[in-house]
Amino acid sequence: METVKAGVKCRRCKVTLFNPKFTITHRMTAAITQIERARGFIEAARLSDDWVRDMGNQALMKEAHHTTHIEGTQLTLEQAERLWKGEDVPGADPDGTRELLNYRSAFEFVSDCLDPGDPVTEGLIREIHKKLVEGVRGGKADPAVFTGPDMISNACSLSVSIMTVTDRLFIKKFKAFVKMTWI
Repeated sequence: METVKAGVKCRRCKVTLFNPKFTITHRMTAAITQIERARGFIEAARLSDDWVRDMGNQALMKEAHHTTHIEGTQLTLEQAERLWKGEDVPGADPDGTRELLNYRSAFEFVSDCLDPGDPVTEGLIREIHKKLVEGVRGGKADPAVFTGPDMISNACSLSVSIMTVTDRLFIKKFKAFVKMTWI
């Protein structure tokens, strides 16, 4: 065990600015060694491109599932996973299935046309929304209008007033929200 005393004196005023007193124990040394070994392992480990792609895809699938669940779809997470992989799921609601898969289309659209730092425009929001509602709710969903009420399954219902995507105040607030959460 080694006791370390250190002090830094100001050249001008000869006052000790920092004078820590501590003891480095064997236990501390062992812990620091373990941390350094773990750090070295992590730095040396390279995540495979397949693993990163699979994890990203899994995150997008869960995002789509939970978001569509808020909209009222009744798909289970297992059904969503199978549908996302392209499997047939007997008994799955056709509108819920279409809505889930529309999210994948919207994610791909945003990935293809929006780079980090690009502005979120009204036109982009319209295109995203058009992809999200394409072919859902019996083909009656209007890609330019958000309607309510929407329902959070197994939780509560939300009353959402009818509002068009062209509502300037909504667009302004949405763009501010996106900037705040994505930057």
